[in-house]
Amino acid sequence: MAFFLLVFLPLLRFHIIPFYSIRIYLILVVLMIYFIVVFAAFVIRNGVVSMSISFIDLLFLCYYLCYVLSYLLSANRDVSFMALINEFPFILLYLFFRSSSGSQGDTCGLRMYSVFVVITATLLSIWGLSQYFFDIDVSRGLKSLFKTHHFPVIASLGNPNFLAEYLVLSAPLSLFFLNSGRRYVLFTAIFVLMGLTVFFTYSRLAWLGMLMCMAASMTVIRASLRRRLLVPYLLLLLLASLFFIYHHETGSTRARRIVKSVTESGGTLLAERKVMYRASIAMLRDSSLWGFGPGAFGFHYLDYQGRAVEELEDSPLTHSLIDLDHAHSDFIEIGVESGYAALIIFTAMILLSALQGLRNLLRGDDRYAYVQLIPLLYIPFGLLAFPYYSPFSKMVLLLSIAHISGASKSIEISLRSMRLISILLVVMLLSFAYFHSRYISSVIHYKRGLAFFTESSEKGLREFNEGIRCFPYNGYNYFSAGSLLLNQQYLSGIFYLKRSLRYMKNTQTYLYLARGYRDLGMIRKSAVWYKKLLAIRPDLVNAKKEYRNMIDLEDGGGPASQ
Repeated sequence: MAFFLLVFLPLLRFHIIPFYSIRIYLILVVLMIYFIVVFAAFVIRNGVVSMSISFIDLLFLCYYLCYVLSYLLSANRDVSFMALINEFPFILLYLFFRSSSGSQGDTCGLRMYSVFVVITATLLSIWGLSQYFFDIDVSRGLKSLFKTHHFPVIASLGNPNFLAEYLVLSAPLSLFFLNSGRRYVLFTAIFVLMGLTVFFTYSRLAWLGMLMCMAASMTVIRASLRRRLLVPYLLLLLLASLFFIYHHETGSTRARRIVKSVTESGGTLLAERKVMYRASIAMLRDSSLWGFGPGAFGFHYLDYQGRAVEELEDSPLTHSLIDLDHAHSDFIEIGVESGYAALIIFTAMILLSALQGLRNLLRGDDRYAYVQLIPLLYIPFGLLAFPYYSPFSKMVLLLSIAHISGASKSIEISLRSMRLISILLVVMLLSFAYFHSRYISSVIHYKRGLAFFTESSEKGLREFNEGIRCFPYNGYNYFSAGSLLLNQQYLSGIFYLKRSLRYMKNTQTYLYLARGYRDLGMIRKSAVWYKKLLAIRPDLVNAKKEYRNMIDLEDGGGPASQ
């Protein structure tokens, strides 16, 4: 049920920031009920429990021990606590996958999971293609949140990264299901459907190449797949080529769409990556053995981007900047947030899983079929994108690692009594569930507050304050309350905006503070925030104009206000 929720919920777009929260909460509820029942049985029976633990399991355990230790040593525990409670369901999810994988190669659970994955991948592909062919754009809120370069519309569902990553990483599980039984027509149709959807993301064409390389490698490893994959493989190449040629020769609006997408991807987006990697690597250098703390990358990124901008002064790259909450490299981000020890352990876990999976396939071990290719496929994704921070892609990766671990050599450990351990685990589960419930309540109040933002400022402010009371670590409620108050020129709006900076940092907050002080007549304080903003985002032309106009008016109108 938890897996069903995690895989199927990409089909439902909740317009809530942070948009993962409802999904994670629903998954946590299901997992919590499952584990509480299991642990309650241990408390009642208090019998001997046998567990098989592999080296991959130990690496997984050590990685999350580093993660927790990084939280305890974090300089900003408010931000790290948010990341910790959002990560907790995935620890439970791995334990669930691991406990269901066993050590005897039972694939019943895997077949059930693959059914959910192939259904979701198919529906997402149909949705993405419908969006492309019928010009169904995503909402303005999602577009501004993700800042995707897809004007006009492409297949993205809000973010082409998430769509392409999920479809490609889920391909081995989908093929595992489709390759079993007589489903050749369905096999061909879904493979082509998924491939075309990735192709129509345009700015993520590298993922299409990765999908094709993965399919080609499968035919090398598995002779039985050569005939089955040859036709869909060639058909996908043919259709993608025909679409490209047709767009180019006809000069249609879709041709201009391709050219614009590729131009923006190759110019703006790649330029952004040069800045973001420069800043991210600087953060990694400053990271310690235990890192800045979970969730701290996005909190500190703007400061490091500002330093990178100073070094690249007068460079065209300084006109291609964005607010960033992920490093576009899982490995860099893990090193920044959880430290060098966690980075080494995580890298070892991924490499060992990839090697073990490849070894099993080369030996002819079909127990877990193509799911064993997922860690190997993840490596280039993890180096150049952030699938580990996308719940759907992370779920697929954890599933594959758990099942590879189940098929590896392991040590049998017997625990004579689980009563005390189970009681402690139940207390921990209930504690995290409590905090998640408070968190989701704050998100619901945030959504209600946005609904009242223009209709009734009094009701909107009441909802934002209630969200703060429920869960004081959600910075969006502070930010929205401050914006609402500053719209009415209340000085208290400044307090809320500054408080939000304890939990999140973005250029909008800096800009609203600068404008708020300006509108309240506090020009010098406004100038301080304009300078801070332009130091990290010199590409904001309107902010530059506002700052210059304010200074010009002040110079001509008398001494600046204090």
